[in-house]
Parts: sequence; structure tokens; C-alpha cells
Amino acid sequence: MNRLIFFVTLFLQIYTVGAQDLSFLLQEGNKALSSKKYDAAISAYNDIIKEEKVSSSVYYNLANAYLGNNNIAQAIIYYERALKLDPLDRDIMNNLEIAKGKITDPIYAIEPFFISKYWHKFTSLLSFKLWTIFSILLFIGAIISLYFFLLGNTDKQNTLGRKCVIVATAIFFLTLLICVSRYMQLRSDDFAVVMENTNRYEGPDERSISEESELSEGIKVRILDSYQEWIQVSLPDLSQTWIEAKVVEKI
Repeated sequence: MNRLIFFVTLFLQIYTVGAQDLSFLLQEGNKALSSKKYDAAISAYNDIIKEEKVSSSVYYNLANAYLGNNNIAQAIIYYERALKLDPLDRDIMNNLEIAKGKITDPIYAIEPFFISKYWHKFTSLLSFKLWTIFSILLFIGAIISLYFFLLGNTDKQNTLGRKCVIVATAIFFLTLLICVSRYMQLRSDDFAVVMENTNRYEGPDERSISEESELSEGIKVRILDSYQEWIQVSLPDLSQTWIEAKVVEKI
């Protein structure tokens, strides 16, 4: 028993010290960012991320520090990572557009189909965790409604139970679909950012260099295929090209 108490106490002490260290790093990072000491801020926020304590705010502040240092590609990738966690944050979206405006040779995206656009907005209204909780509550509501429908003592209870079962079940399956969609968005590693200016290639071969202009750092791409040290990507205008895998970093 004493040994158990010892290990529990030791664990709590280690956890408390770790939390204090992360809190200190966050304070130091925020203070350095406010003072425009961008290198110090970058170091502090990266130390937090190394401890796997990530959040949209940490990514956002780190992106702001990189933007302050005029490191456009790093700023964009961390704004994208922040937006992946919090898709409706206006500050993240606005600063991401500012960073994209600094790309040397931008490629403008084609507007997505309106149904896809509004579905993305709708599914992003809540986090994956909140959609999951909402879905579970609806499932419980459907079970309770089914109970009243099957075992109700009056016709009124049966009718109300039947209507509630239909509504709760329909919304449950909708939220379940949204949960799957949000989970796939969070787990997707298809998207990446070009971290340095690079040539385009018509195939996975250095001899197949394209006559088109270079890809500028900061361009967001979607990875379609890979072959050895090469990847085929789709660009914002939906054109496709091959580039070296080492020049991109996945979001």
C-alpha cells in the first residue's frame, strides 16, 4: 500500500512539474511574440509542440512568429495546422491569407463546388469531440424514444415516441456521418506545403523537368501519388505535376 502511494505521489509530482514547465514555455513564448522577439517565441512554441501538447492557439502563435520572421512557408504550414483544428477561426483564416499574399508566384485556387463548400462549413461548426458527444446524446435519445414507443401506456405516448424515434435516428445518422467526415479531415495527410522554391517535373525523373515556372515556397498541394523520392501533386488550380518529396512538409 505504501509503495502504491509512493508511485501515485511521484506520478503527480512529475505531472505537476511538466504542466508548470509547459505553462512557463507558453508564457515565455507569448511574451517574446508580443515583444517581437520572434526567434525566442519560435523556440518556446516548438518546445511545447515537441511535448505533443498541440492546440490551434499554439500553432497560430508559432505561425505568427514565423510570419514576423518573414519565413512564409513555415508560417503557412502552421496556420494550416491551426485551421485544421479550428476551421472557423477568423483570425487564423485572415492571417493565413496575409501569409499567402507574400508568396512570390502564387497559384490561385479554383472555387469549390458550392455543396462541398457549405458541407465543409457545416461540419466545421463543432469540433470532432463535440460532434461525437452530440451523436452519443442523440443515440441515447433515440433509445429512450423507442422505449416510450414500445412500452408507452397511452396512444399519445406511443405516437410521440414514434415521432421522436424517427427524428432522433435521422439526426443521429447525420451526426455520425459528420463525425466520420471530421475524423477523416483530422487524420488526412494528403495535403502538404512546398517549403522551398522547386522545379516542376513531368514525371519522377530529374530529366523530365518541366518548362513551366518554378513552384514557390508556401504553395499548398495535395499529394496524389509517390514513387521513390518523388511525389505527384495537385496544385490549387487543379493542375498536376511531379516534385521531389523532400521539398514538402505534410500538414
